[in-house]
Amino acid sequence: DSWVQTFPANSYERRLWSRVAPVTQMEYAVARGDPAAARRAAKGARESLLQVDPGAEPSRRQTWAGILRRLHAGMVRIELEGNDLAAAERHVQWLAAARSNLTADSLEVRRDQGVDQALSALVLARLGRVDEARPLAAKALAFERELHALGTDDQMHKVDLGQALVASAAVDPVRAKALLGEAKSLLDSLPAEARALRTTRWTEGLVNDAARSAR
Repeated sequence: DSWVQTFPANSYERRLWSRVAPVTQMEYAVARGDPAAARRAAKGARESLLQVDPGAEPSRRQTWAGILRRLHAGMVRIELEGNDLAAAERHVQWLAAARSNLTADSLEVRRDQGVDQALSALVLARLGRVDEARPLAAKALAFERELHALGTDDQMHKVDLGQALVASAAVDPVRAKALLGEAKSLLDSLPAEARALRTTRWTEGLVNDAARSAR
């Protein structure tokens, strides 16, 4: 991008932002449901970003970690969709490492954190690592319920809550039926435009798959 060229040559900013395009391309591929393109874009992106040392300066470190978070959050979803749990687990670990450099000091960051925790918990639960998954699922569900109680006009938070409910059902077989029923009701309450979105349809698939497994 031309704006990257406005930074001085060899500056930290130029070295960092010149490596971000593959992450954005991966996100576009996730949004349109193209896992092959997402994997192509993501290949080598982590290694490239790790070559840029943000140092100890907090704002630099947060920005750098936020880009890594975007990369691995997107790839957790891609590999979860493809049922490649080994690949998904690698991204779960890298996602946790990125999140350790992020401060949840805004609602946007907390919402991202809730989604990350829910999907990470689901991956770990499917791998049979329920003890590791349980606290992540609990944190995600607690936050999403807190957000839902605010009665926000942003209906898409129901999708995030639905994912947290699926993760919680995966670690709590006794309550799974009730949790999945709640998730289904939430998604059914979305307006038609929101229900047609790919993320909503994918989340509905998670709910339905989990419900079949819980029978």
